[in-house]
Amino acid sequence: IEIIDWGCGQGIASLALIEMLRERDRLNLLRKITLIEPSSIALGRAYDNILRATNGSIQIVSQKQYLPNRGDDNEILGINYQEYVVIHLFSNILDISSINLERLAQIVGCQGHKHYIMCMGPKNSGAYRLDQFYSIFSNSELISDIDYAQYGYTSDTYKSFSCKTKCFKFENGELNTH
Repeated sequence: IEIIDWGCGQGIASLALIEMLRERDRLNLLRKITLIEPSSIALGRAYDNILRATNGSIQIVSQKQYLPNRGDDNEILGINYQEYVVIHLFSNILDISSINLERLAQIVGCQGHKHYIMCMGPKNSGAYRLDQFYSIFSNSELISDIDYAQYGYTSDTYKSFSCKTKCFKFENGELNTH
C-alpha cells in the first residue's frame, strides 16, 4: 500500500490511517507515503509526524507543491506511484475553488493501479466539489457517501459539526474530462 496525502497540512489524515492500520495489524502493508503541501513549515511537521508514527519503517516523500489550479508555477504535474494499491487522502482540501478537479483526477486516476480515493470535509458552501470530483471517475465503486449538516457534537462544548465524504474505488476506468 502507498498513501498520497493531498494538501496534507501537518499529516493528520495520514496519521489517522496509520493508526487504523496499526490497530488492525496491517501497518506492515504500508510501504510509502507521499505528502503534498505548499507550506514548508506544515510539510516539515507532517514529515516529522509520519516519521515518528512509523518509526522510520516506510519511505516518506515530501513534495512542496500546490494542487493543480491555473497552471501556476510549483503545482504538481504527476505522481510516481510505486505500489499497486494506492490510498488517496483528500481531507479538507477539495472544497477550494481554485483547484482544477479535472486535472487533479488525471493525476490521481493513473491506470495500472487500484486507487482508493477518500474525500472528506465539512458540509460547507464548497462541499458540492466532492461530488463533482467523484463524477469524473466513471465506473468507480462508491464506498462512503456521508452528507450531514449535523453529523455530531463536540465533547467539550457540545457544538454541532457537519460531515461530507465521498470515498470510492477506481481501477482501470475512464475519466469524464472535457
